[in-house]
Amino acid sequence: MGAREPAPFLLGLIGHPVAHSLSPSMHRAALAHYGLQGDYRLVDLFPGDLDAGIGSLIVQGFCGFNVTVPHKQAVMALCSQLTEEARLVKAVNSVRIESDRTLTGHNTDLGGFQKALTEASSANFADGGKALLLGAGGAARAGLWGLALSGFQEIGIVARRTEPAQRMQEEFLDSFSSASCPYGKPKIAVLDLSAALGSERPTVIVNSTPIGLSGEAPPQWLRRLICQVVSGGLFFDMVYGATGVTPCVQAAREAGLTATDGTGMLVEQARLAFEFFTGKLPAVDVMRQAVGAL
Repeated sequence: MGAREPAPFLLGLIGHPVAHSLSPSMHRAALAHYGLQGDYRLVDLFPGDLDAGIGSLIVQGFCGFNVTVPHKQAVMALCSQLTEEARLVKAVNSVRIESDRTLTGHNTDLGGFQKALTEASSANFADGGKALLLGAGGAARAGLWGLALSGFQEIGIVARRTEPAQRMQEEFLDSFSSASCPYGKPKIAVLDLSAALGSERPTVIVNSTPIGLSGEAPPQWLRRLICQVVSGGLFFDMVYGATGVTPCVQAAREAGLTATDGTGMLVEQARLAFEFFTGKLPAVDVMRQAVGAL
């Protein structure tokens, strides 16, 4: 009897909306690179359809899926196991469906953000510095831990709604330990706009909000914050664009800052997710070429 063909790697992305995602091209390129049978599909799920939608993926034979807004926190309740990264961030962006149909939740946004942040700036953040983090969603949670693990000693959170920002701050402090963050506990503050503008000038601003996703110009308040960044500072936009220059990145460069969009983070988190699903870590160029980022 001949050897049995391995089961195909059926992967996907759940969220709402998902049509704009570049994930299929990256994961399909990685599958092709390794000669693996399979596919990567986009699955648009409204918040109320999460349980049934994931049940359908299991029935269809999916072996894993990525998670984007608005499901990164809600999906945690459906996972039987969580990796250390998911427990720290308290958000999940990658889920592996095990052979017994249970779910293991992971967070690759954290590792992807850390890698991209390091590559975006030559500065050594381990000596301290202040960062402003815009937003309080699932991506912001990865950003908060990534900034702390990069050595920032002061992190201000600026969000449209105070309650989720305060909850994120409290959960970070509850999860913190010297083992999880070797640089020590940073000072975390939830700031309104006036406090952010009146505080010490930041070294880095990280935008985890969808501002600029549809091509709209950054609002005046964001331009004012950009002008507060110290000379030689960095603006890191988690939003990514087809050209690598989002409206926020453009505004930051016009203000004289080093600025990068989220393409690097997108590629790095996708590499880690593909490894989580298949056991194989693709070379950076495989996925960057797939999104035209070489």
